[in-house]
Amino acid sequence: MKRKNIFILPLLLTITLFSCEKEIIIDVEANRPKLVINGFVAADSIIEITIGASKTVLDVDTADFVWIDDAIATLYVDNEEKEQLSIYPIKPIDNINYEYYGLPQPTVGYRSTLTKGEVGRTYKLVVTHPRFETATCETTIPVPQKIISISKSTEFLDYSTYSYVRLNLYLTFEDDVDANNYYRITPKIRRGEWKTDSEEDTTGYIIVGEGFDALSSDDPILNPSKTDVNDFLINSPYNRYLIFTDELLSGNTCEVRLHQNFNAYVLRNNQINSKPGEFYSYTIYLNTLSQEAFLYVQSSYMQLWYRDDYFAEPVQVYSNIKNGVGIFAGYSSSQITISDGEYPVDGVEYRYN
Repeated sequence: MKRKNIFILPLLLTITLFSCEKEIIIDVEANRPKLVINGFVAADSIIEITIGASKTVLDVDTADFVWIDDAIATLYVDNEEKEQLSIYPIKPIDNINYEYYGLPQPTVGYRSTLTKGEVGRTYKLVVTHPRFETATCETTIPVPQKIISISKSTEFLDYSTYSYVRLNLYLTFEDDVDANNYYRITPKIRRGEWKTDSEEDTTGYIIVGEGFDALSSDDPILNPSKTDVNDFLINSPYNRYLIFTDELLSGNTCEVRLHQNFNAYVLRNNQINSKPGEFYSYTIYLNTLSQEAFLYVQSSYMQLWYRDDYFAEPVQVYSNIKNGVGIFAGYSSSQITISDGEYPVDGVEYRYN
């Protein structure tokens, strides 16, 4: 009996292995490369887009991204043909690491020479190329909402292992109750911080830095509390890009709270600026987005957040390109600046990053 079992076991394994084979049929026609169109249309700005080619399922990890420099992109404004976008070379931007974000670095773009974005107008693109299906897309630039005011407060927060100063910003703006509005807040900061090269140097100098900074918010309008089963494995996604809708806003006048934490040791005496020449200024942009712009920003961040979570369903990034992929979306902006400290100050040495 034992000898018979020795021969039966390989036979069962062979049958099992063959029974697990499955023929996978890939629809090659459905996975043919398509035009990839990306661009945002802003009020008072020229229209710029990039055009590339998507990859097939078999090439996604091996083939390089292809930028297309011989397409014809025709621009329509309110259904009236205006111009063909001009082709221009794109120079690399030094402070953007495309490889770090897993993005292909664009080499060529298309832009308007006769047309600038205008609030309330609808812009349509028709892109043709002999190797691809004709792709179309359109968007409307929404009406910007008015910023009424911005105010600030500071608070000192002390924990067992660290302490910091929190700068709170309160942005008040108008919201049109008769429209479905979509928003994004973009902060740009310019800061001067006192530095010294040695303990003996009591004069020091001011390091000036500038860029689009990251503000946070615990305002329920921007970060409503929610519970998800994935919270037990990874944290819930936070509103990194500060996007929100007017669903939770009540009335014409609205306020949202933003904050940023500063290291209390660096700031000395728990003050934002305590040395001559130290300063900061925040320029807050309230971007009113088209619906497609909002859905694209929201879905692209969610896709990045959940891409390494094996327990979450894949997130499909929103696209409004017919017969293609990508995004073509409009937005408008209002802005306001709040600052503390003087700049420049006579007799102070400034050094710039």
